[in-house]
Amino acid sequence: MDGLIIVGASGRPIVLSRFRHRLPTYPLLHVDYLNDAIAAAEREHGTDEVEPILRVPIGGQDWGGSDDEADDEEEDDEAVSDDESSEEEGNVWSSEPPRAQEPPSQIASDTSVLCHIKAGKLRILCPVSREIDPLIPFAFMRCVVGVLLEYLVGTDDESQLTEDLVCKHFDTVYQLIEEMLDGEGNVVMTEVNSLKDVVLPPSWLDRIIETVGIGSHSERTRTSLSSPIPWRRPNSKYTRNEVYLDLIESLEGIVSADGTPVGLDLWGSILCTAKLSGMPALRVSLNTPSMLQDTSFHHCVRISTWNSHKQLHFVPPDGTIKLAEYRLAPTTGLSKNAPFTRRTATTSSPADLPLTLEVTCTPSNTGTSISIAVHSSVSDKHDLEDVVIDWDLSPAAQGVDASTREYNTSTRISAAATSLSGGPVDSRSVPGGHTGSTVIFDREKHTLRWTIPKLPSGSMVALNGMILSSQPTCIPAYALGVSFQAVGASHSGLRIKSINIEQEQYVPNKGVKSILKGNIEWRR
Repeated sequence: MDGLIIVGASGRPIVLSRFRHRLPTYPLLHVDYLNDAIAAAEREHGTDEVEPILRVPIGGQDWGGSDDEADDEEEDDEAVSDDESSEEEGNVWSSEPPRAQEPPSQIASDTSVLCHIKAGKLRILCPVSREIDPLIPFAFMRCVVGVLLEYLVGTDDESQLTEDLVCKHFDTVYQLIEEMLDGEGNVVMTEVNSLKDVVLPPSWLDRIIETVGIGSHSERTRTSLSSPIPWRRPNSKYTRNEVYLDLIESLEGIVSADGTPVGLDLWGSILCTAKLSGMPALRVSLNTPSMLQDTSFHHCVRISTWNSHKQLHFVPPDGTIKLAEYRLAPTTGLSKNAPFTRRTATTSSPADLPLTLEVTCTPSNTGTSISIAVHSSVSDKHDLEDVVIDWDLSPAAQGVDASTREYNTSTRISAAATSLSGGPVDSRSVPGGHTGSTVIFDREKHTLRWTIPKLPSGSMVALNGMILSSQPTCIPAYALGVSFQAVGASHSGLRIKSINIEQEQYVPNKGVKSILKGNIEWRR
């Protein structure tokens, strides 16, 4: 990696790390190229999404050196090569293995590769001019985003990462980048606990002390730099010791109109929030660890213990981490028609999904009538929350005249609420009932969004209406996007059997929570 660039929403660079490239305009060259690519995507496709990896031409640029300097460099290279050849000739009978003389291969002399990600209103750029595993810059950029969230926001909400926030704490952000990436493009430190001993997090107390003129950066013992475990400080102390584990399952895929899974995957992750004193070790046991496939663990997890005993044994870092990521597969005792296996519509039966969707669409001369019915099929102990249904309507759609019905409660969205006046987006909340749903029609994107904050188990909500169109035929898309979550529910039945603490004498507070999320493309 050549360096790191943080670009704001306006397209201007905010923070630049040290770059090893000798071209002075090398970082700005990549920023301009990305801005041009985003502008082209907005003109052609109406979106700012571009490829995450871009090849940037840098040929024909002024490298800042004269011809005499280039000749001097060539002479120096020839002299060095002569010295190396003479040294090799002198050591021709030596028994020591020869040293590697070849430098890392470059991508090309006139091109480079730009890797970038989007985090909230910011874009993180990482130019690369040498051969490297593409996962390295993307993993590092994600680490940078996580560190910025921990320092500046305090939550995992990337939407709060703004240009003003970075500019307000510019000194802290620049120090973090300097500690995480050196001038040669090598990753040095990525653990938040280690960084907090080197770069003090901004706080209201620091700002008050700086205001009155007292130096706030007192001398601190950087214990994590000498700790045998880099992700944890050995002197952590808490008045209340506690550890919480969150089992998060995400159901993703495609479902046909009759509820048959065309292709579904059930992904899972374990979040660990630990506030423990001393240097404890945790041992976590699962009820069916054989369900976990394609696992990816945090580097604090001891892989040998998992391979031999199928237990998670680790020394937890302070705070919240993603302990493991995996794909869930059915065990031998489960049915082969389980809904979280990859299957085709001809070989599988309707799945026992957390919800079912019934969609009808009937074109007519006066418009296109639509009907969407959502039925919750989770267990009685849980409710579906944040149910969002997105439907791309025809570009000829000018509005939606619809009504929602839940049990015996019915309210209406008038045609005036979805007329062309009043801005690009019209919305109307539906009062009464348990759901309090909201219908939004976006005239710019011609999309209908139906949001249901809460859908009790066994209940059904229906949306019936008419698409107002300027053309005789208005055919919506043949697939709807459905997202939801259910706190406390589990689609696979995976549970945590026990959480045991080792190397410490106290008994911490323990807690386990399951969350089921879904992101399904439902065909009509």
